[in-house]
Amino acid sequence: MDKGILSSLDSNKVELWEKLQKFDLSWGKEHEHYYTDEMRPNGIKFAKIIREQLYGKCLDVGCGILPLPYYMKDQPNIEFAGIDPDDEGVEREFEFKQALGEELPFKDKTFDGVIFTLSLDHTVDPELCLTEAHRVLVNNGKLFIWFAICIPYIGDGQPDRWHLWRFDVGYLEKITGKIGFKTKDVPFLEQGDCVLICEKQEVP
Repeated sequence: MDKGILSSLDSNKVELWEKLQKFDLSWGKEHEHYYTDEMRPNGIKFAKIIREQLYGKCLDVGCGILPLPYYMKDQPNIEFAGIDPDDEGVEREFEFKQALGEELPFKDKTFDGVIFTLSLDHTVDPELCLTEAHRVLVNNGKLFIWFAICIPYIGDGQPDRWHLWRFDVGYLEKITGKIGFKTKDVPFLEQGDCVLICEKQEVP
């Protein structure tokens, strides 16, 4: 994977991100179904949300190391692709590229939908990731950000041992709006999670 994009980002954030990547990978191997097992209510709810609102090609930014996350199962109208910085030799059941959200290896207007499933708060530069999501989405394409709500917004500084960031709804609406998205809905899940659903506004 080409990590050249990291050299242009905040060096302190990059250093912390690299440490967290090692921790997340070892923890994820021990708890690989923590967020995506069919027995977890939020995984079921998120799968239902995208099943009802998304059709066509969908990019999962930060898809993890599972061969097929639960929310990808039984989605007859969605063709998934995924990117993640970790490969680990996993035989995935969907198109996969080892890459970073800050530099997506796809052409403009490739996807009908982009999803972040509890992954945006692990990125070095969330705003750049969302800008890239906007670039690869078709006009009127859908963006789904599943995240854990933090009230109030914390922003810079590591909030806990797993995350680089924590967000609130208002902050994400502000930065997605600046990039060129329009908020369509914010369904709440359980245990302090919610999904920000946005639509890309038409651009030439």
